[in-house]
Amino acid sequence: MSKFNCRNRKTINDIEVALYDVDLEKEDEINDLKNWLQQKIKRMNMNNSDFIDAFNVSTISEGFRERIKRAYEKSSNPIENKIKWFDVRRSRVTEFMAQRLLEKQYNCLFYEEADKKITASIIDRDKHAGGVDVTGIRTEEDDFKFVICEVKSSSSKSIPCENADELLKDINSSFYNDKDRTTKEIMNYFKSLSTSLNINDELIHNILNFLINLVDELGNELVITNKLVFFPFLIRNNKKVCEEYELNDFSNFKNDDFKNTEMKGIIWAFNTDIDEFVKNIYNEVENV
Repeated sequence: MSKFNCRNRKTINDIEVALYDVDLEKEDEINDLKNWLQQKIKRMNMNNSDFIDAFNVSTISEGFRERIKRAYEKSSNPIENKIKWFDVRRSRVTEFMAQRLLEKQYNCLFYEEADKKITASIIDRDKHAGGVDVTGIRTEEDDFKFVICEVKSSSSKSIPCENADELLKDINSSFYNDKDRTTKEIMNYFKSLSTSLNINDELIHNILNFLINLVDELGNELVITNKLVFFPFLIRNNKKVCEEYELNDFSNFKNDDFKNTEMKGIIWAFNTDIDEFVKNIYNEVENV
């Protein structure tokens, strides 16, 4: 099982920032990470072959069936984007990576039934999921917080990198500029869990109660402070970050900007080419 090592942690502008890595030189560590990510990719609805199989009916000629399949492949194939950070495969894998770390280090729960990457239609195989990158539940003894996590990855030599500024904009959007965005995320999470999981399960029942009360109370500023947790998440392939555990990608973040709401900045020091890693992850999964 991949082991996350906390290499550095300090408070920057009243925001706790922590840097983690996984020892990618250990074959069992990297294989565990790859296998976990590939299993997540396989479970995405968009990689389900049922849609293609629907063309295998006796009333459709073989030639026509093949033309339909080729048309589908052409229109929905998530080909490599010329602008690498717009590549949907890159976004999906890095967001799954964020989930993995948050599960292991921050007591976060992520339900695939409420994961837009998992539940997206096969028709949208070439599209980015809308809204917040990663949503979930953080457990703290008997209390819950709703997780808002925005994810960026960068190999930039600059610190802070441009992606850090973009990350700040995304977090600002969820916090200040578009409260409806956060409300919709919470309601979507509630709907997905309540229709897909056993609501008589005590944990699910308690989470659903938390979510529906949270929607009702979101107009109260104290609710944002006490019941939401924001995770700006950077995956960085940068020598100073990976070898010297530099944290200053978060130097432009200020807790005063977020009215002291709980925010935990995370850097995953990823000492390999991020784009090649993602491409290989996808290429090794059949039928993707």
